[in-house]
Amino acid sequence: MIKYVVRRLVVSIPLLFGITIIIFVLANLMPGDAVGAMMSDTAVSAEIMDLQRARLGLDKPLPVRYAMWIGELLRGNMGYSYISGRPINQMLRERILPTVELMGVSLLFSLVIGITLGIISALKQYSALDYVLTILGFAGISMPVFFVGMLLMYVLSLKLRWLPTSGMATPGQPFSLLDNLKHLLLPALAIGI
Repeated sequence: MIKYVVRRLVVSIPLLFGITIIIFVLANLMPGDAVGAMMSDTAVSAEIMDLQRARLGLDKPLPVRYAMWIGELLRGNMGYSYISGRPINQMLRERILPTVELMGVSLLFSLVIGITLGIISALKQYSALDYVLTILGFAGISMPVFFVGMLLMYVLSLKLRWLPTSGMATPGQPFSLLDNLKHLLLPALAIGI
């Protein structure tokens, strides 16, 4: 077992290296660059843009830029947001717990719904209920999450007014677990389905 895990870890290193190369090359094939994105809404001369490119290392050859990028990534420096100017690491730290919370509740929903419907379908094998549940299962897997989310939002939020349409908390209200769960239920159910 340990040999298998070690072998899989050794195989994953070149795979991760290949993925970083693909991501870097695709990002560099896109039209424009970081300086153009940062200064797109201001009238800036070409000389200033070239100075900024030199400061960021964007004037260097592609392999050198890749080595610089991977070195910074290995040190944990993911750069700064072009929009807010804040460090990406800080932005990720702020969003990781809500993401884990959403994925955890979604996984719980999918397990409860999937196991329950699977047991019912197995107990009523080849019945009309089995066929209906199979069709509903295929529909749930086939529909994109955003479409399921819009359907749930339309029914549960706009028509029935049971759940809020967006956000993680009610604005102006102190944090409460019940309010958090109300805001979490709709997206978690959409992902879980």
